[in-house]
Amino acid sequence: MTTPSKGPVRLLEGFFGSRDRRLISNAVVAGAIALVFGLSAWALSGSDEVGWSVVAIIALVVVRVPTRSGIQYSLSLAAVVAALLVLLPPGAEQDPRLIFWAVIFSAVGLHSTIVVLGGGKASRQFLVFLRHVLVSIVAIGVYVLAAEILVDVRGFESGATAGAITIASIVWFVLDVVIAAVEASVLDAQNLTHRVAVGLREWPIALSMMASGALYGLARNRIPVWWWALGVTLIPYAMAHVAFMRAHETRRIYRQTIRALSRIPEVSSYSPKGHGDRTAAFSVAIGQELGMRPNKLEDLEFAAQMHDIGRITLNQASIVRMGFTDEDIARWGSEMIGEVPFLEDVAELVRKQHAPYRRPGQNRDADLPLGAKIIKAASAYDHATTELGFLALEALEVLHRGAAYDYDPDVVSAIRTVLERQGTVKI
Repeated sequence: MTTPSKGPVRLLEGFFGSRDRRLISNAVVAGAIALVFGLSAWALSGSDEVGWSVVAIIALVVVRVPTRSGIQYSLSLAAVVAALLVLLPPGAEQDPRLIFWAVIFSAVGLHSTIVVLGGGKASRQFLVFLRHVLVSIVAIGVYVLAAEILVDVRGFESGATAGAITIASIVWFVLDVVIAAVEASVLDAQNLTHRVAVGLREWPIALSMMASGALYGLARNRIPVWWWALGVTLIPYAMAHVAFMRAHETRRIYRQTIRALSRIPEVSSYSPKGHGDRTAAFSVAIGQELGMRPNKLEDLEFAAQMHDIGRITLNQASIVRMGFTDEDIARWGSEMIGEVPFLEDVAELVRKQHAPYRRPGQNRDADLPLGAKIIKAASAYDHATTELGFLALEALEVLHRGAAYDYDPDVVSAIRTVLERQGTVKI
């Protein structure tokens, strides 16, 4: 029996994985769209620099860096900064229509590419398109104004380009984060302050891409051969890109490991199925409402995910015979988690999750972390709604009755706000 020969598709499958094939196909589609819009921009503007700028901005959308904020950052950002420097160098007379053609054609082509590649609903992508156009126009205006001030007013001839692009990039980044946060707050009922804080944490990625574009723009104005300038730019960015991707992969594996550990009590029937995931998601929403910082929210999420990990000790007959309390289970779970050095803060939240926020005759416990109080209330709410079958309002009433000592009133109030925003509870 002879083995059938492999066709081109089978050979492609053999050499590349599904992820690689998708990247290649996306690059082909983006390249085709980029050429169409680039040629159109060149024909209407009469400038080959505009045409190549549009091609680069659109084609580079396939090179992306994952972010925790959900804001899409691709290497197109570097191409936009480079185009700004190439088309509008400070101190030189330039036709303002050049940057206009570059912005309009690249924006339309860029978001057409994203929609074609399956970047989400067209309606949401249209909002992203409007946001990018608005931010681009503001950044261009800031760049031109900053360059004029640095050259004509302050007399900084040599550092005008770097200074102007630095100011414009900062305005660009902050404005983009704020508008994206407002969009998420209005359309997805997310906490505005939290979205801004998380978005601002992406500054290393944005800075790397903007700096790469600025480096190419500066080099292009001094090196006559464009591919030499491109080579100078790609080497440092490639190193940064690899670092970002490895950091993202590490975070992904980190989360998967924690989630796998949190499921052990559920698989062993010591905790309700899905209790860890639900408690974690609800705790994060409460923490956002209470204005917790992003790094504290991450600890809260992990602690809520694993808050029942100590229950796996109940498979030992000696412990069952000896007797135990919820505080004992929390302490045992905390000791397990605390074996990992960088989870010490998470272990502390797990250990104190059952502590009352205040005791009879005393004020609030100042040493009790906010995260522990949130986990206590979120877990109780999930227990009431899933195991006891209470309605959301009934479960909320249980928390209100326990607000004298067990549940912090501020946390209970935040829970009500979250439930109202989600539409679970209506006034």
